[in-house]
Amino acid sequence: MRLPIVMLIAALVVSACGGVITNGEPTTTQSVLASVAAQPTTSTTTLVTTTTQLQESTSTTIAPILGGITVRHNDGCSYEGPTEFDVNSAVTFTFINATEGLDIGFAVRKVDEGTSTEDIFEGVFAVSDEEEDRYSPYLNSERTRGIEHPLTVTLNRVGLHALICFQLSDDPNEVFPEHASTLFTVNG
Repeated sequence: MRLPIVMLIAALVVSACGGVITNGEPTTTQSVLASVAAQPTTSTTTLVTTTTQLQESTSTTIAPILGGITVRHNDGCSYEGPTEFDVNSAVTFTFINATEGLDIGFAVRKVDEGTSTEDIFEGVFAVSDEEEDRYSPYLNSERTRGIEHPLTVTLNRVGLHALICFQLSDDPNEVFPEHASTLFTVNG
């Protein structure tokens, strides 16, 4: 049974090769296979190219915006800088303690619309939510006099905001007024 299959394969190979016969002599299966193996071959290579389209990045790196300088004086705060920012801006404010005391802190807070600096002098918690309107981080006490202290916050709430200069005390019964250096707006 093997011999007829081999002969059939040899016949197919011979017919596929155009009936190769060397020197006009009949060929055997082995000589046909050897002849086919010795024939030069041509192969076709298909070149496949792919094009990759580069997409623009959809993520953005937020570079801090210089927000200006806030100085705590004995009678309040002063601010030199922009008064409007876009929502989700990372803003670096610089705070300086120009008082004789070391127990000065600085913070950024969202405040109720219509708030004035006088309202904040009376107490910032009357015009803002103590937890929800506070930005972190904030600069706590022990601010060295005359040194610039940067504070970067991401302004992620739309509305009226205040830069707060505050004074701390070891006595829990003693209340020091808080001062807003300026009010600014976060647009969204």
